[in-house]
Amino acid sequence: MKARALNKEKRMKLQTSVFSVGPVLVGLAVFLMTVGQARATLLAEETFNYPAGSNLVGLSGGIGWGTNLWFVSDGAWTNWNPGLTVSGIATSANNCAKTATTSAQRTAGRSFSMTYSNGIVYLGAMLRPDSGSVEYGFMQVVEGTHYLFKATWTTVGSPTSNYWTLQGGTGNNTWNPNLIVTTAVKSVQGQAQMAVIKMNLDTKTGYLYLNQATEGTPDATTTSVYSKAYTITVRTANGGASMDEIRLATNYVEAVYGIPPTPPSKATVIQFR
Repeated sequence: MKARALNKEKRMKLQTSVFSVGPVLVGLAVFLMTVGQARATLLAEETFNYPAGSNLVGLSGGIGWGTNLWFVSDGAWTNWNPGLTVSGIATSANNCAKTATTSAQRTAGRSFSMTYSNGIVYLGAMLRPDSGSVEYGFMQVVEGTHYLFKATWTTVGSPTSNYWTLQGGTGNNTWNPNLIVTTAVKSVQGQAQMAVIKMNLDTKTGYLYLNQATEGTPDATTTSVYSKAYTITVRTANGGASMDEIRLATNYVEAVYGIPPTPPSKATVIQFR
């Protein structure tokens, strides 16, 4: 009888412990879900984790692009090893996409999985004018034929020679020459730059940051008539160029570095006595 009473007492303690722990576990699950949602700020990413030497056209890696594939025009873009490095900021772990020196324009582009039309988004990428680049190159954000913002490097034959610029769009398929702002950052052949375009889609204002590890003072600020971001294109004219580590995010850090790996969680064993 005494043993039976002790067993009954243990069962009651176990049930009480389970009911006490239940709300804690539910609360923990809600907390983890909240953290996951708060971290879901990387909207799209392309790190060019493709075999070296492969053609970029038709490839579909990365996240945040839906079923949209890379398209190219005027000449091939090839996945190249090694990837780009911006001193003091980031080094690519994979390959980059590169196009050779040419006497014509070469364009590569890809559309996001959705159109972004409100709020603030950041587009980051490593860009490098390669040897032989004698005119210009740029990274632009558009929605169809509606142009939003364009970050451009130039070399010769322009009033903004050797300096990066930021430009806003106006009209259909048109960039406004009155909305171009020149930075104090030079474009150097063979040197990669980390370019981040911050786009306030509510106010139609764009901000360009060059080689900044964290969000500081923008190197250029301009406006645009349009406020939708759907497609990114990179183009070079009369010269080669490389691109790498393209990201769209809702904060600056993840546009530059992506989401840092989450440390493994430690399991807690609950013992009932």
